[in-house]
Amino acid sequence: WYYGISHQQAFVQMFRKKDNIWFAQSPTGGGNSNPAWDFQWFVPDYQAGKAYGFVMRAALLPTSKREEIIKFTKKHLQQLNP
Repeated sequence: WYYGISHQQAFVQMFRKKDNIWFAQSPTGGGNSNPAWDFQWFVPDYQAGKAYGFVMRAALLPTSKREEIIKFTKKHLQQLNP
């Protein structure tokens, strides 16, 4: 999972471990002084014509406090990764 903060709000993205999501960051990808936080999805040994999918939860929180963000995400991460 990861998050970004803007205007005292946190945008959080949470994933299942088994989905093989990789995080990527570009220092200039979002524009001047605005980094881009992206993710990549890797499917090892994929087969053409087969359907694949992953699960993500996203949230916009009215806080920039790390402790509050971690507390909020904990229950979601436990549900995503039992």
